[in-house]
Amino acid sequence: MQNTISKKRFIKLTLFILILLSLLFAFICSASATETPDTNIKDLAITPNYRYLRDGNYNTSANTQTITVSSENNIDSIYLVFWTEATGYTVTSNGVSLKIENTFLHSYTKLTEDFVDCKELTITLDKAVNVSDVYAFTEGTLPDWVHVWQQPHEKADILLNSTHADDEQLFFAGVLPYHVAKGYRVQIVYFTDHRDTPGRRHELLNGLWTVGVDHYPVISRFPDAYSTSYQGALNNVVWAGYSETDVLEFQTEVIRRFKPQVIVGHDLNGEYGHGQHMLNIETLIKAVENASNKDFFSKSAEKYGTWDTPKLYVHLYGENQITMNWDEPLEYFGGKSAFQMSQAGYKKHDSQQYTWFTDWLNGYNGSITQASQIKTYSPCLYGLYRTTVGEDVEKNSFFENLISYDEQERIEQERLEQERLEKEEQKRREEEESRRLEEESRRIESESIAESIRIAESEKAESERLKRQEELDKKNSAMTKTIAAIVLVSAVILLSVILIKKYRK
Repeated sequence: MQNTISKKRFIKLTLFILILLSLLFAFICSASATETPDTNIKDLAITPNYRYLRDGNYNTSANTQTITVSSENNIDSIYLVFWTEATGYTVTSNGVSLKIENTFLHSYTKLTEDFVDCKELTITLDKAVNVSDVYAFTEGTLPDWVHVWQQPHEKADILLNSTHADDEQLFFAGVLPYHVAKGYRVQIVYFTDHRDTPGRRHELLNGLWTVGVDHYPVISRFPDAYSTSYQGALNNVVWAGYSETDVLEFQTEVIRRFKPQVIVGHDLNGEYGHGQHMLNIETLIKAVENASNKDFFSKSAEKYGTWDTPKLYVHLYGENQITMNWDEPLEYFGGKSAFQMSQAGYKKHDSQQYTWFTDWLNGYNGSITQASQIKTYSPCLYGLYRTTVGEDVEKNSFFENLISYDEQERIEQERLEQERLEKEEQKRREEEESRRLEEESRRIESESIAESIRIAESEKAESERLKRQEELDKKNSAMTKTIAAIVLVSAVILLSVILIKKYRK
């Protein structure tokens, strides 16, 4: 009896273990099936054989004009990281060429279908420049760190005017990822160019890509130099060979070029007192107020047309204030908030991690997890400095009283489609009415012809009747005359007989 019970327990235990192993095997198979394959070709042979071209470090580079890449795998796409200056290039393989017009420091190119069995290719740059890294990929999903930039927007819903590379992730934390997640056309313009520290340009691009921005930024040529006043910042610009007029012209041109519905700019006091922030916002305000005047820098007005920006928000501005919520979870970023994405974007600015900004944004030992926790220079607080569409009432969106360009296009497409349908319906009705009138005309004509035939036949019948009647009348008249004659003759004869008889007596 005990042996029987032991056997049953053994069988049950064995079945239980087999079920667990089956489930584990199914889980492993499922996990491996959804795993994204690594498309980065790591066994590349690159000529010239500069180690800097393959060390994965944008702070190192090699000056070259021709690069040959070969691999045992078929190459589906390439990715070039330029050091300080981008240039166009031509890709050639097996007699097939592809010309790339490029202005991006991080340049991705997917080869066309003409590149068959491409295991070796040559990249010929338009001119010799410093190249930081060269990558090649097989067909498949690209790694997250590969940037596939698009050209700047033609029209932007929101234009963020950031002074430095990292300000967009600090004092404007939340602005970019939030509006990307909500589907707005987001364009960023940088007031300064970190040409003396080129690595910051790459940090800038890495940070933007992290927060979902995929339209390339516009970067001025004005230098990065610290000052504590508007005049000090202007002096730095002048010493670099520019003028206040150049600054105003740049600000005006980007406004006219992108025709933003919303512009977001720095605190009038430069947040922590930075003169370049002050110079940026003051000239931006003047440009916003005059960009609708065709005589104000007429060259850009002729090129792009004029533009009167509907809304200008200024960071920390004291009037018409609005407090934005950058802490709500966003499905677009897998449940992370816009602020958390900006924190991640700021981490891409490697050179700035030692500064006080890091603790300001993240808190000591990462104690700040929400934008609302930051009270000094709050990234949530803005004031509506200028509006052409009325004051904010609900005060929970930069786009109150506005409709995004995509929505405008959708509405316009609906209007055009409705107009097309109405025209088609009108045409259908007109054709139907035309057919009806034509049928009516044919019916009337047919009835008219039938009536004419009837009348003609009736007239003919009447004519024939009259003719017959006339003939009959003639016959009757002749007969009447004959009878009358007979009667007359008979009367004469009778009278003659009577007279004869009378005279005989």
